[in-house]
Amino acid sequence: MFFLIYSLFAYTLGIICSRKNFFSIDFLKRNWPDLIYFLFIALICIWIVQIFWQENPQNTVQILIFSITAAALIYQGFASKIFRSYLDRPIVKMLFDETKSEYFHRTLMRIYTEILHSSGNSVIPMIDFVPAYYSRFKVLNEGNTTLENTEVIVEGVEPLKTTKLLRPFMPLNLHWAFAEDKERRKINIPPNNAYRIIDFFELMKPQSVNAYASKLVPGNVDFDRYKALVTGFRICSVPPNTLSDIYEKGSYIFTVGIYSNNSKPQYKKVFVEYDGLWDDDPNIMRENHLKVKLLG
Repeated sequence: MFFLIYSLFAYTLGIICSRKNFFSIDFLKRNWPDLIYFLFIALICIWIVQIFWQENPQNTVQILIFSITAAALIYQGFASKIFRSYLDRPIVKMLFDETKSEYFHRTLMRIYTEILHSSGNSVIPMIDFVPAYYSRFKVLNEGNTTLENTEVIVEGVEPLKTTKLLRPFMPLNLHWAFAEDKERRKINIPPNNAYRIIDFFELMKPQSVNAYASKLVPGNVDFDRYKALVTGFRICSVPPNTLSDIYEKGSYIFTVGIYSNNSKPQYKKVFVEYDGLWDDDPNIMRENHLKVKLLG
């Protein structure tokens, strides 16, 4: 009888192991709780045989049948759902490396506004391209399920040293890079280490912004904005945001929240320090004038 039970166990294990890619890393990642559960039940069955077989083989067989049946019912009705819900979940991770251009780089930014013609009957578009530094994060999904309706919000800011907030703080949604207008606030992130880029802040060259702002007049809708950007930087938030997205030069710790429909919120701290100076060399800028670090 013991040989028969052992043969059935070995046969069942052989069927499981014969599945395609059973020994692959991906299969083990997806099914390791199931394998642990199966091994646990197998050890219990071996223990039952060792304890009871010599005294009463017939009752031992009945105990084994009952134990295996109970384990199967528990797995199908309860344990499997727990394992699946644990495995089939998104796993959110935020990445940043200031030494790599994909996270911190210099580009030309298009800026646009309209000024009133001297006749007062029409407007003239004012378009310019100014050098700017961008800082971005990667939001990574290491899980097995799509991260649904993911949004990233600046939830708080703490001025450091002698830095002061010149404007009342407002929580602001960051916008996703390269996303269409309808997806700038919330997007889905596929599973299996897929990622999307979220823009964090932009810093325009002060001299270029000042030259642009000098062409505007007080009362223009963008006059105050570009004047403020001469000595500061802006969070890449989804409009409208008035001037609440602009911060003066100084040191800050920002709290960033990552939210989605099917994962718990995560919060990250980001340190930003800007001394108000500019250099066209990204390495010099990053080392001496504009420091950004993901604190956790």
